[in-house]
Amino acid sequence: MLVADSCGGMVITEAGTDPKVKSLVYIAARAPDAGEEPVISTLEKIAQSGQISFGIRDRSPPSGCTNGEGAVGHVIDACMHVVAAVRRELGRTDLRVAMRPALSGSR
Repeated sequence: MLVADSCGGMVITEAGTDPKVKSLVYIAARAPDAGEEPVISTLEKIAQSGQISFGIRDRSPPSGCTNGEGAVGHVIDACMHVVAAVRRELGRTDLRVAMRPALSGSR
């Protein structure tokens, strides 16, 4: 799963075509236009994989960064609220969260 704020909506839309990407979450981002291929069955994909993954920037405070103990920032906080809502919706407290570096070379 890729999660993006308004700066990364178009980036994850492109990255979402990679077969390794199971789903996309747009937080105040540009969603695909009518007629563009929609992202469907996101909750089902999460339930099947048992994992939610999102990219984090290493040095983008206060939005998101790593501090040696993990990821911090208001975008990370928003993502964790999404994770909590997905866990409630699916009744799955066991969903894993994978935070992966979002580097300019890997977008």
